[in-house]
Formats: sequence, C-alpha cells, structure tokens
Amino acid sequence: MTEICVHIVARNEADNLSRTLDALLRQTISFKRILLIDDGSTDDTAKIGKNYGTAVVSLPYHKENYQTDPASGWKMARVLNHAHPVPPCDYFMELGADTVLPRDYAEKIVDRMEEDKRTVIAGGVLQDFPQVDWSVIGSGRIYSTGFWNRYIKRYPEA
Repeated sequence: MTEICVHIVARNEADNLSRTLDALLRQTISFKRILLIDDGSTDDTAKIGKNYGTAVVSLPYHKENYQTDPASGWKMARVLNHAHPVPPCDYFMELGADTVLPRDYAEKIVDRMEEDKRTVIAGGVLQDFPQVDWSVIGSGRIYSTGFWNRYIKRYPEA
C-alpha cells in the first residue's frame, strides 16, 4: 500500500482550515501523517489542527507573512523545512491551508506517478490559472519522497 504524508503551512487560517482538513480526510486514500506547520498564527489555527488529530509544529509569531511576500521566499523555505526530513513514506504532499481538494485528487495524482516512476513531482491544474508545461506550482503538489531525499533534502534558504 502506498504511504503518503501531508504538510500544511498555515498562518491565521482558522476560518479555512476545517474545510481543508475535512476534504483531506475524505480523500479516497488515507494518509500516513498530516503535519500542520503553524507559522506564528494569532488565531485558533493550531488548536483546530490538534482537534483533527494532526501533528502540529507551532512556530513563534513574526510580523511578516511569508506566504504572501515573494521577496521572503527564503523565509518560507525555512518554514517548510520544519516538515523535513520526511518520515518514511512513498510520497508527500504540500497543501495550502485554504485548499479544498476534490475527493479523488491524491489518488489520481499518485496513480499517475506510480504508472511512470520518472514523474517525481506532480500536481493538479487550477481552472483558468496560467500554467507552464515544465513546472508544477501551487498547493497540492505531490513529491516522490525517494527523489526528494536523494536529490533535494531541504528547501534552499538563500
């Protein structure tokens, strides 16, 4: 059975997180671990995550919102690195705290990756969102953990 871990970065997402976690728990496949990285929230984001039984890493409050400031990309990498190293699992998904996935999303992506092992990062396509053929962007990206651990290991913080 394929094992998948999920990483959710959230900052003041108390209004959205329940819908995201409900949709995640309704997926047609189950997840080995769901990790919520609470990036300095001042609301009930971490509490909601804990109520759902997710593992929670609570980072200290900071003024900037790294998720909305492209110039702070390296800081966002530092936040994401709190999910690494990934525990033993075949794949891991990065998910935004405000992303509500279709019920079979993870299963479809992983099935395609299993069909062609050369596919090491994959994700869905948002309707009417500009895409390029050579890049996987946005919430819901799924990575091959073996590829990640061999070639990447951590997001660059520079």
